Amino acid sequence: LGRRHLEGVGAPLDTPIVTVGLEYFLTRLPVDGHQFTLFFSGDERRFVQPVRPSPDVDEAKHELVLLSQASYRYFGNHLISGLTLTHLHAAQVFDASEFGGQPGTIRASGHALILTPSIRYPLPGRLYLQAEYVLTRQHFKEPVSSYWEFGPKASAGWQYQTNSSFDLSFQYIERPFDTRQQTDPLGQPLSGTLLTTFDTRYEASWKQTWYGSQSSDTTSCGNWR
Repeated sequence: LGRRHLEGVGAPLDTPIVTVGLEYFLTRLPVDGHQFTLFFSGDERRFVQPVRPSPDVDEAKHELVLLSQASYRYFGNHLISGLTLTHLHAAQVFDASEFGGQPGTIRASGHALILTPSIRYPLPGRLYLQAEYVLTRQHFKEPVSSYWEFGPKASAGWQYQTNSSFDLSFQYIERPFDTRQQTDPLGQPLSGTLLTTFDTRYEASWKQTWYGSQSSDTTSCGNWR
């Protein structure tokens, strides 16, 4: 149980919510060098009082996020190769100020498909180097823009104990939009153009696991970008 506060048209929208979720995890241990993993997560938020983001949009009664992931890893003599396929379905209500320039809330629904091949090279002292290529296709209903996203990612890390590590990574991302136009300095769309963005991301992450007993454990994670 909880409450959700949304910026609607004319006045804020405030509604109690009921949240339910489900997670499923299945893995095959790499006894012969081959590891398979399946993961599923689903979360739904039901609005006790349906909200209408704007007069020309139907009422929203719930939000739904579904995440499915299948991954394969092969532990070779010197390299660990992998391939991960992720599917995300989202039907949400969120702030859309960037789309029209005015504060407000919209309904968004769509899918994202992410393919990630990777190669990891273990080093002495539990250090490692890893290279990945991330290819994403996002297709959402209007007014959210659909796009492709792709680029390489390089990481270096130290796994100093089981389930505990410190990692540094660099990623370059190119994102061409299907229909979103470029804009002038005043934010006005330029006809006959399509927008492509280029991003570089630097990230440091730390994960530490403490084992208090055989029946419970606590994990703390940190990320800096």
